[in-house]
Parts: sequence; C-alpha cells; structure tokens
Amino acid sequence: MQWMQFAGTLRITVIKYGCLVNIYVMEYGEY
Repeated sequence: MQWMQFAGTLRITVIKYGCLVNIYVMEYGEY
C-alpha cells in the first residue's frame, strides 16, 4: 500500500519535471 503511494507520487514528480524540461527546451532551446 505504501509502495503504491510512493510509486504514484514518483510518477507525478517525473511527469511534472518532464513538463518543466519541455517548457525550458521550447523557451530557450530555439536559437
């Protein structure tokens, strides 16, 4: 039960950071 909660939180964190990286690349990656 606790492992499933941790896995869900980890997945949300990965998705959140993935979105931030994607925004950063779109903002600063294009010269």
